[in-house]
Amino acid sequence: MSFHNFLSLILLSIIILFGCAPSQIQLTTENTPTPLADSTFDGVRVTFIHYEGFLITVGDKRILIDGIFKTHPRWVIEPILESQPPFDGIDLILATHHHSDHFDSELISQYLQSNPETIVISTKSSVEAILEFDPSLQSRLIAIELDRRESRKLILEGVEIEAIRLSHNRSNVLNLGFVISIDDVIFFHMGDMNPDSAKISDLLGYDLSEKQIDIAFVHHRLFSDEKYHGYITTGIQAEYIIPMHFSGKPPSDFESNLPNVSVLWEPYDAWVMP
Repeated sequence: MSFHNFLSLILLSIIILFGCAPSQIQLTTENTPTPLADSTFDGVRVTFIHYEGFLITVGDKRILIDGIFKTHPRWVIEPILESQPPFDGIDLILATHHHSDHFDSELISQYLQSNPETIVISTKSSVEAILEFDPSLQSRLIAIELDRRESRKLILEGVEIEAIRLSHNRSNVLNLGFVISIDDVIFFHMGDMNPDSAKISDLLGYDLSEKQIDIAFVHHRLFSDEKYHGYITTGIQAEYIIPMHFSGKPPSDFESNLPNVSVLWEPYDAWVMP
């Protein structure tokens, strides 16, 4: 009996035993992510990674924010490190700060080695950590250091970036917020801004409420108490809000009376701007 016929006999036995047709037999793996999307998108698409990690896709432009770190489940990070679409040839990688749930220097170095056009923007400490793994990446790394109320503007790959300083809950940690403009669509990512140390006036000092932000990624803590809602409604004033940094599935009692709030929590869930 040939090997092919032997396999056919086994399959037929399974069908007879369990009463199922071959089309019903599926091989599945645990923790399978949402199917990945194409690298380009005719519109605005946000793909959730994990915690505060998001991939922004506008046309053929792709920006990855806080998306490469080791505390991902391995099945989440592998498609990124393997440069599977839409993570192939990302234009810009932004990291708000060097904490391990937002950034990993070794994994980012690995990605850069496989994607020679990608540029990284982060804090000085983050950039220095990447250079420890591969000094040859120097020309593709942009380090930003800011004092309170300072900002820095860049234009790279046709994308406008404004980095601002927003207080973390530890005074010695530089946390960067990013205002990103792609084809007149404006995004804001606040990183790990702590509302108990950063004030609404800090957001207003950067004129965020006047920038006509389309999509803002904000820490879910701002929804936990009405006293924090002003950061969203007054300090940012974005048209669409995406909460972030849930440690798992959002709590069952999570709700918001704010308009246009979309919650993404399953890795590779995507949201498309109307």
